[in-house]
Amino acid sequence: MSRLGQPPSASITERVFRGFAIPGTGYDQSMIEGKEVPRVSPQVALTGRARSPPGRRTFILTCLASSALAPSVQAADEAARASAFIREAGNELGGIARLASTPDACRAALKPFLDRVVDLPGLARFCLGRFWAQADPDWRRRYQALFETVILLNVQNRLNNYRDGGSHVVVGNATPAGDEFDVPTTVQPESGGTPLHVTWRVSFASGTPRIADVSAEGVSLRVTLRSDYESWLRQNSNNLDALLGAMQRMIGRS
Repeated sequence: MSRLGQPPSASITERVFRGFAIPGTGYDQSMIEGKEVPRVSPQVALTGRARSPPGRRTFILTCLASSALAPSVQAADEAARASAFIREAGNELGGIARLASTPDACRAALKPFLDRVVDLPGLARFCLGRFWAQADPDWRRRYQALFETVILLNVQNRLNNYRDGGSHVVVGNATPAGDEFDVPTTVQPESGGTPLHVTWRVSFASGTPRIADVSAEGVSLRVTLRSDYESWLRQNSNNLDALLGAMQRMIGRS
């Protein structure tokens, strides 16, 4: 045939065997008086369905393979982005520590940095546990503001190592952790002391990478804070307003 689907010329027909099957169709290229007529293939006779053309089958298989590979490709891409994100955030934090000459200047630079790289709203909700659902919107707003200030002051208190150049941080390859990624880092003191292993949990839930948790030597910050808050509330009659007062006093002492 000169073109699939069109009758071949008589000269070409004479050179092909009768009964030559056109691949992927339910037709045989049998010639009766020089004309092509359809014949039902055994597959159609038995199943009532024509076999899919090879091109179509290949296309379907390719689509299935692509859809199966897509999540793994996306996960690998997000893992690489998570590691790069932690590396860049660490460099930026070091720059803040070196350039901020006063505590007020440090806090002013840290706040927008933490707002951008840390999932502070999600962290605050997680740490409050079951008590979040019991709180009204106004209480949640006040708690959120106090929680973010507590985190800000804690980070500021730990910036001396950056400012003094007292440690070297090595960022490892991220690994999947459910819908999030764990990025391992090793903090090696310049003095040659015991290295500290810190793992950063990175989430892409907001569309951009953000830190959802940090673990030092296997101890999770958000799990520890949640346990501390629940313990404190249990010892204080589950008084949510009293918790806000305690957080305010903690901030006042910093």
